[in-house]
Amino acid sequence: MADTTYALQQVVSGPNGSADKVAAQMDRPVAAKTGSSSDNKSAQFVGFTPQVVTAVTLYQTGADGSEESIEPWGDYEEITGSTYPADIFINYMTVAHEGLEVEEFPQPAELLATRGGTVPQTAKPTGEPEEEATATLLLRPRRLRPPPRSRPPSRRRRAPRSLRGRRPSHRTPRRSLEEARTTAVTTTRTVMAAAKVAATMAAAAKVAATMAAAETAAAAKVAATMAAATMAAAETAAAARVAATMAAATMVATTAGARAASASATSPRRMSTRLLIGP
Repeated sequence: MADTTYALQQVVSGPNGSADKVAAQMDRPVAAKTGSSSDNKSAQFVGFTPQVVTAVTLYQTGADGSEESIEPWGDYEEITGSTYPADIFINYMTVAHEGLEVEEFPQPAELLATRGGTVPQTAKPTGEPEEEATATLLLRPRRLRPPPRSRPPSRRRRAPRSLRGRRPSHRTPRRSLEEARTTAVTTTRTVMAAAKVAATMAAAAKVAATMAAAETAAAAKVAATMAAATMAAAETAAAARVAATMAAATMVATTAGARAASASATSPRRMSTRLLIGP
């Protein structure tokens, strides 16, 4: 990192630097890098000190928003990173560092500079190393065996152990045919028996439904008969009450008649008595 910073310092302070005016106008160590795109459609200047880093970029757009080459103006015939971007960097960083102490970058390693600046002194090489006695161990080369060839997996399905070593027979054995026939006959009989059971269950259900309907009709008839009997009993009770009422009325009438007759029989005597006693 120190070597990279040293190389970037040469951009703004070395005799061959493209923006040597930056270090000349600032009172502190600065490192930076200039840049521009193809056809000068943009220009950049990125620099830093031990305390602050700043990046400045310029570009020009057309009426449709596309990038265009920056048209020169002012004191520069061509707009690059070392022109107006460097000037803006100097003006901003001068104000940004007001009141800050001057700090130095770390010292670089003893490496040759690739562009500008002084060539650092490299360390002098030491004497040739002394030869040390080393034991040489001779190893007998070992013969390597070639790796075993891997066979591709077979797609054929292996036959069961009971059939291995036998030739496949394309004829169906007679025993298999007999077993198939027996199975078919058994299956047919089972199906027919199940059909008969289903038919019997359907008939039983029909009989049960008929019996339930008959029982319902009989119950209805019994209910009607009981209702008629209840009505007849009610009518009989009403007739009995009427007869009793009439009998009671007859007895009352008879009693009243008897009393009237007895009254009529006693009244003439009283009148005759009065006549005999009178003056």
